Amino acid sequence: MEIDKPMNPDCLADSTNGTNNDLEILTNITSNENTLHELPTLFSSKTLLELCCSSWSQSASAKVDVQPYLRGCEWSPDGTCCMSVVNNDGVHITELPRDLYSGSVDSSRTIDVLDSVIHVKESGLIYDFCWYPAMNSSIPETCCWLTTKQNAPVQMWDAFDGSLRCSYRGFNAVDEMEPALSVTFNIEGTRIIAGYKKAR
Repeated sequence: MEIDKPMNPDCLADSTNGTNNDLEILTNITSNENTLHELPTLFSSKTLLELCCSSWSQSASAKVDVQPYLRGCEWSPDGTCCMSVVNNDGVHITELPRDLYSGSVDSSRTIDVLDSVIHVKESGLIYDFCWYPAMNSSIPETCCWLTTKQNAPVQMWDAFDGSLRCSYRGFNAVDEMEPALSVTFNIEGTRIIAGYKKAR
C-alpha cells in the first residue's frame, strides 16, 4: 500500500485492515524521526579546539613494517601528562604544554606536536595499564604507573625516567607464573588488584 500523506494513528487503529501492532510500529517510526532531527545541546554553546597531537608513524624511530596504532591512553591524576600505549611500541608519556595550565586558550593558538618525554619499549601485547591514583608531579615517588602484558608479570614503572621499579608475579595452581589480564590500584593506592584467567 502506498502512502501519499502521513497517516493518522487513530484512523489506523479503527481500520479493518489495521492492527494494534501496526499502530505501535507507526508510533515508533514517528518518534524515531523526531529524535533524529533533535540537535545535541551539550556542546551547543562550546567551541572545540585542537590543542596538540602526536604521531608515532612519523617518528624517526618508527618501524616501517609495524603499524603503530594507539591501543589506549589515560591522563595522569594530576593532569600534567598523558600515558599512551601503542601497538608493538610500548608506552609513551607526553607532557601537557605549560601554556595550557592557565585554563584560557585562544582560538588562534598553534597546535603543538607532542614528543614523548618517556618511552618504554614493549614488544609484547600490553593487556592493561593504570596510573598510581595519588600521582603528583611535585612528589617524585608518587609518579609511577602499572602495566601488565603477555608472558610477563605486573610491572611498576617510574614516570620520571622510565625505569622499572619493581615486578609483581602471580602464580597459577601448578606454581607457574601467569600474566594478569587486568590491573589497577585500590582507591587509597595501598594495594594492587590484578585479574587472572580462571581466577577465583
